[in-house]
Amino acid sequence: MWSQLKHEKRYPKPDQLLSLVAVAVETGRMTQPHPTGFLGAVASALFTAYAVQRRPITSWGLGLLNQACPIATSFVQGRGYAVEEAERDRDYFCDKWQCLNFTGESDRTAVIACCCWGLLNATRGVPEGNYRYSNLEYRDRSAEQLYALSH
Repeated sequence: MWSQLKHEKRYPKPDQLLSLVAVAVETGRMTQPHPTGFLGAVASALFTAYAVQRRPITSWGLGLLNQACPIATSFVQGRGYAVEEAERDRDYFCDKWQCLNFTGESDRTAVIACCCWGLLNATRGVPEGNYRYSNLEYRDRSAEQLYALSH
């Protein structure tokens, strides 16, 4: 999410969606060539941009499915790398997104959700025990810092 926020500072406007998705697909495919992985990177980048834009959270899912995923598909087709696999498996991501049922992917889904919460609200509404422990992983990358970067 931190790397995505850096990109969103460059691509925070709705008319920069093509560039945002292209960068997210390329960075996502470096480590996650399966559509579930790189479209997760697109979701992270898009949702970070939406938080910076103050777009209503109720529109984020539809924006992902109706705008960003088709752009990602076109981008992958244009690159010509692993197109068949991406097209074959893309619907898995979109189908699972509607029911939010990524079996085995709940840790990634939770990270995206928590980072978006931090962008929108910092730690407001989060029980203090969930983020004040000294042994908390990535404590230095707190919700307060994400919130400050996004405002």
